[in-house]
Amino acid sequence: MQRRHDRQTSENQWNLQHYRPTVYSNFDSEPGVAWTLIQSHSFQNNDAFNTKAFYLHDMPINQDAPEWNNYRLSMSRMKSVQDVSTHWRATCNFLTDGVDYCDYWRVSLKNLDLFMESAHGLFCLFSEFVIVRGNECANCTVWTAYSSKFSFTLTAGLAKNEAAILVDRQEG
Repeated sequence: MQRRHDRQTSENQWNLQHYRPTVYSNFDSEPGVAWTLIQSHSFQNNDAFNTKAFYLHDMPINQDAPEWNNYRLSMSRMKSVQDVSTHWRATCNFLTDGVDYCDYWRVSLKNLDLFMESAHGLFCLFSEFVIVRGNECANCTVWTAYSSKFSFTLTAGLAKNEAAILVDRQEG
């Protein structure tokens, strides 16, 4: 964490304010936008993350030294990022492939609050763009799972027919 000394007080003590935590941000993957990483993990580390909803588990992992295979910001840092953000995005293999739009999901934070429990564990979420396993749509709703039992998930693995993961295509 970077700390900045703002000013000296009259008692000759330093007033430490404006802590600026280290985060990984990307300014080059998509023109005109910047992304800040809040969580990243390898498939081998999936069990440590797949039941840890953002709103319920404050579990910082390597937050001061981002590690792609095992990383998560603290809840307070994630909330700070969300407070100044407009979208949430999930991708696969970003470190090696960048944003290749092979497995990609983008949602406006107007439609999603990562720190509120869903009234239902399974629900349809309006998404700006999704492409997973060859299925894609824009401005559509996606069958989503998010509860105290599982982390935020596009439910491709829960669907009987994988083509059903992208449902209720919206016009306009």
